Amino acid sequence: MDREDILDRYEAPLRRGVLPSPPALSASSNNPRCGDVVTMFASLRDGIVERVTFEGHGCTISQAAADIAAELAEGKTVTAVRRLRPSDVIDQLGGTARFDCAALGLHTLQRALGGMDDIVRVHVRLAGRVQGVGFRYATADEAERRRLVGWVRNLGSGGVEAVFQGPRAAVEDMVRWCHHGPPGSFVRDVHVDWDEPIEPFGAFEIRRTAER
Repeated sequence: MDREDILDRYEAPLRRGVLPSPPALSASSNNPRCGDVVTMFASLRDGIVERVTFEGHGCTISQAAADIAAELAEGKTVTAVRRLRPSDVIDQLGGTARFDCAALGLHTLQRALGGMDDIVRVHVRLAGRVQGVGFRYATADEAERRRLVGWVRNLGSGGVEAVFQGPRAAVEDMVRWCHHGPPGSFVRDVHVDWDEPIEPFGAFEIRRTAER
């Protein structure tokens, strides 16, 4: 999708509109960085997402992405929609670095469907032999395998810190993995803080070293 197609989605979205709620499910979210606001509506029949629409305002990416999320969801089971990732929307957009804008509509729809009910976020700090052993790359691989979002980076102190967000069971499993890490590493200490999930979170990424 090129810039002209994205503008077409923004100016004349295919699925803008309100569904009576109830019986339709709905949820609203905002993205403070851009001031984006999105409300997603979904009507279900026998476990199938039959129709999805949205209302909102904000940047071009957020509104076009909400329209794409609605299109991707229609005709799928609720479970399949819960498994959609922001990258699925971004692929349709043709790529963007503004993950929070692109993910807003999908995450709002998933929350309307109950997909965010058991979503958790955890901040993990690790100490030991965790640098120079491929810890960040192994962490990213393990997080993506569990379909988690967030980030990992080295610390100037020699440690590693990471944030994981996703379904509780997958996040808890990821934290267990962090206690031993990849081959060649030695994890001496793990500090875990549980936080409220942040809805407009993008893909899992490896970040630059922090000076602390």
